[in-house]
Amino acid sequence: MRAQDELRSILADLVGEPVFRLNIAGNTLILWFRPAADGKPLLGLSLDAPWRVEAQGEIIATSADLPWEQEDGEADGAYRERFDSAVALSEPLTGLKVHDVAHDQRTGDLVLTFDHGHTMRTFTVWRGEESWRVLDYKLERRLLVSAREVMADKLS
Repeated sequence: MRAQDELRSILADLVGEPVFRLNIAGNTLILWFRPAADGKPLLGLSLDAPWRVEAQGEIIATSADLPWEQEDGEADGAYRERFDSAVALSEPLTGLKVHDVAHDQRTGDLVLTFDHGHTMRTFTVWRGEESWRVLDYKLERRLLVSAREVMADKLS
């Protein structure tokens, strides 16, 4: 199956799936779906910045909210608290079910619509770089999505 067709199938299958867990690494948001019997997720969407989360049309969290580094003289604990507070803004997505998925093949942008009027949007910045990834642990594959291109490779 072509990578573009595989992506289309995976995204269509997300409709009705709840977000099992959410992680943020740097300013990358990772939405996890389909927990296995051992509690580990089988499928993830790893969304590079820029992204934003909306609720009822209001922006409630963005990748820009996340502090990238400590400020001069800022204690480690204070930085961690600031980072954790920014992460908490995206937490309302956990447990919500996906209602609709829209992927723009030309730009690579992704829009996920959830319960209770929540929406997750990504915005592609660089044409030649991946914007987001599908991490499929069941098939041990990942799909790398950029503007006008989807590439598949093995998860490492």
